[in-house]
Amino acid sequence: MPTMTTPSSSQQLWQFETPVIGGIVVGFDGSPASHAALESAANIAAIRKWPVHVVSVLRPMSSYKLDLGMDQPQSQVEDLRIQLRDAAIRDAIGPLAERFEWTRQVVVGRPAEEIVKAAEARAADMVFVGRTDHGVIDRMLGGETTIHLLRSCSIPVLVVGNELNKPATIVVAVDFGPASIRAAAAAVEMLGESGTVYLVYVEQPFEVLPEGPVAPEAEHYPGDLVMRFRQITGELKAPSGVVVESVILNGSPVPALLEFCERVGADLVAAGTHGLKGIQRFLLGSVSTALVRSIRKPILVVPAKG
Repeated sequence: MPTMTTPSSSQQLWQFETPVIGGIVVGFDGSPASHAALESAANIAAIRKWPVHVVSVLRPMSSYKLDLGMDQPQSQVEDLRIQLRDAAIRDAIGPLAERFEWTRQVVVGRPAEEIVKAAEARAADMVFVGRTDHGVIDRMLGGETTIHLLRSCSIPVLVVGNELNKPATIVVAVDFGPASIRAAAAAVEMLGESGTVYLVYVEQPFEVLPEGPVAPEAEHYPGDLVMRFRQITGELKAPSGVVVESVILNGSPVPALLEFCERVGADLVAAGTHGLKGIQRFLLGSVSTALVRSIRKPILVVPAKG
């Protein structure tokens, strides 16, 4: 890894490198899912000719967990933790020649914040992270690093549970807003020169009330939908080898999308996120967040603004 000078024990090599702009930033914590994220990044980086930077975040040590009788001061214990994690990253990267130029860093802090900071400092094209499963209580207490990352990152985030090779079929959840248009563009970019992109719009179902079924207020009319699909398809400028299909489903968005993904054998799902905040996010929720929590396939979540 390139450096400008030799760091002291309290400094890391990454602090002396000149950051490479663009490419992929991978969040790594040593879990099987983060190994899958790292291997997925290797596969996509090889196709796109992108650089890869691996970030691993250690949570700060709680003082009550320290042995007050220990000979080493806390700073040395911190250095040891960093060295052990750095060794784990080196082992995960392995000796493959195409990974010699990869860079890495280990920091202490809040995982989501530090990954975002590293990605934005490099103007990365994408962030890759592994999917972590959390229970209801953990979600209520804010213990989902992946969800926090999705809500704060201005860069597309790919969440994987297993290694992703070059995708051939991608399902994009669209609502014709800026975020879903960016998600569709990112999906086409992921395919490269060939593959299939399904642009899927889900209409809300009829509600059954005591007075009888009531249709939800229509946001788009049939003719309007056709025009909007044509507009998105025209803006994508997909290569000749990429097929773009428009699909309209009826039902609750997440179950309908999950069923369609299984039907077409999707390798990847893409969705935009609107960046809802505070009470608005609590009341309205998010289709992209629900997809991350529900689907087992890799999912690319793209913000409205980069």
